Amino acid sequence: LVPSLVALVVLYLFVWLGTKVPLSLADVGMDRGQANLTWILALFVYSAVASLLPVWLLLQPRDYVNSHQLVVGLGLLFVGLFVAHPDFDAPAIRMSGENDPGGAPSM
Repeated sequence: LVPSLVALVVLYLFVWLGTKVPLSLADVGMDRGQANLTWILALFVYSAVASLLPVWLLLQPRDYVNSHQLVVGLGLLFVGLFVAHPDFDAPAIRMSGENDPGGAPSM
């Protein structure tokens, strides 16, 4: 559990760091066309390597960390419902509306 939590903290840290220090290839002297080509080539190389790696090596660790991120997000959403305490006044099912295609109730 501890390595998973560390990975989650590192994930959020890098997302925050990316907002504070964005990666710009213009800082190393590339114009927009060269920067786009560099990113395209980097994604092609990543895709080529990722297509050769087994699932347990590439996808499983990433998805494991993402599952923890999902649990944290759902927990914060649940807490936010209690903090904001919004009013839910809409009906659960509306049989027809002006712009509905018809044939099925809107939820």
